[in-house]
Amino acid sequence: MDKIRIAIFSGLRNDITYDVILKLHIEKTPIEVVALFHEDRHNHKKLSKFIKKLDLKKIYRSLSVRVCNLLDEYIHKKPTLQNNYNELMKICSEQNIKVIKTNDINNTENIALINNLKIDLGVVIGTGIIKKKICSLFQKGMINIHRGDIPKYRGGPPCFCELFQGEKHIGIPVHKITKKLDAGGVLINEKIEIHENDTLETLNINTIKISPNALIKAIYMVMHNNYNFPQDITVDAPPNTMPFFHQILMLKFRKKNEILASVLKNYKVPKPWRPLPLFDVRNHDLI
Repeated sequence: MDKIRIAIFSGLRNDITYDVILKLHIEKTPIEVVALFHEDRHNHKKLSKFIKKLDLKKIYRSLSVRVCNLLDEYIHKKPTLQNNYNELMKICSEQNIKVIKTNDINNTENIALINNLKIDLGVVIGTGIIKKKICSLFQKGMINIHRGDIPKYRGGPPCFCELFQGEKHIGIPVHKITKKLDAGGVLINEKIEIHENDTLETLNINTIKISPNALIKAIYMVMHNNYNFPQDITVDAPPNTMPFFHQILMLKFRKKNEILASVLKNYKVPKPWRPLPLFDVRNHDLI
């Protein structure tokens, strides 16, 4: 196969998507990006759905990340990670990449469009869960990039659990998409070291930097059939979900003891920092 047509499914990580498209264009590769399905995961319809279901735990966890990012920006006097949305839309326009903005990747309109575009491979970068009816439309299936070791740290948010649990390395695997979340066979798995002074922000930046190259390598492997997928990962525990507010605070501001003392009066902050054995992040329950 001397050429491959791909569709990118993106939502939260526009910066990775932008870098992938830019690299493919500059290097004039035989990888053609036919379409970008851009998912808006923070829309009023989904929020209304949460509220109608009275799913307060999900609302609480989602708002926790936003509040902590604002606190981080205020205290450290620097902006949090940017998503390059405008730049992404511009480069898609310049390269005639069809952009489909959607609130639901799995809807019937997208299914019909994918069938018409005759795409070989689907590439997922930070969307909601892709259902089987979408995966089955691609001749070579779909692949996803995950910033976190699997199967130990399936789900999200990226980089959080490794830092919270005091891991020494973090993996950035590209794996096929299967029925179970983040449990498909791995094509390529890059790893970087977690340093003592790493924060959630620095680790996010470092993993984002190497993600585009990892994805492009994986696409080439699929294109040339130069891979042997291992068996799908056997998983027993459910995937991670959003951590609780106090867990995010404990991690984000672990070097700001005076802040922690005022916010988390019931928790003792050790010096030097070590993950507190108070919470099981994977199950989100008090031990």
